[in-house]
Amino acid sequence: MSPQSRCKGKKIVQVAVFAPLRSTFDYVFESDNDQNLNIKIGARVRVSLRNSKRIGIVVSFSRSDVTCERKLKNILEVIDNEPIVSRKMLALASWAASYYHHPIGEVISLMLPSKLRKGDRIPSSKSYIWSASQAGRDALEAGTVNGARQLELLQFLASNPNNGLEIFRSLTFAWQVPLKKLVEKGWATKTVSKATNVEAISSKSKVILNSEQLNAKSIIERNLGKFCPSVLYGVTGSGKTEVYFEVMQAVISAGKQ
Repeated sequence: MSPQSRCKGKKIVQVAVFAPLRSTFDYVFESDNDQNLNIKIGARVRVSLRNSKRIGIVVSFSRSDVTCERKLKNILEVIDNEPIVSRKMLALASWAASYYHHPIGEVISLMLPSKLRKGDRIPSSKSYIWSASQAGRDALEAGTVNGARQLELLQFLASNPNNGLEIFRSLTFAWQVPLKKLVEKGWATKTVSKATNVEAISSKSKVILNSEQLNAKSIIERNLGKFCPSVLYGVTGSGKTEVYFEVMQAVISAGKQ
């Protein structure tokens, strides 16, 4: 019997187990149908290790024609249909494990919330996007929008269509009630996002800085390249971290550190 026929219906996966162990481990994922070999890199699995059940992340695949001849344990359960850790994050975890001489499985586990480390499934959730409707655009043109906040918010939605909740963080006024009224009047639409995989659902829209954040960012960037300490003051939740992120992105884009 050829290696290909012996390995048919099997996929050999390398798993980083959430345990203080320096290496990854090979396991077999078997299926009666080759088309059903849908285990993915970055997904969590449940495996048997030293007579105990452990959670781990699939980090790579091995050549089945070489490794399926070995006596390997089977994957007990595939927890995630889609990756919950991206390849970029896996690469970062691999670098951190090498740099700090720490077990790769523990590094990856620290990237996850405690419930996911324990094997809990990701709850199904919906994300929404808001836009100005055609009726809302017509109302803007006709000048029939009453209320300064509703007018400002509707103009904002008309200029920034199809965005999630993150887009509203750039606003400097309470937008929740005006947004609800716009939807009730039919001037704004609220629809379920078409995102289907874990990364798309969990990813955030690009943050738009408000005027105060933009001013702080501009001042800091003017002093880049020279010794000039900057102190960014703001209450908790005012968006200081977003300013730091934007400044760091500008430095990285310029090829500097």
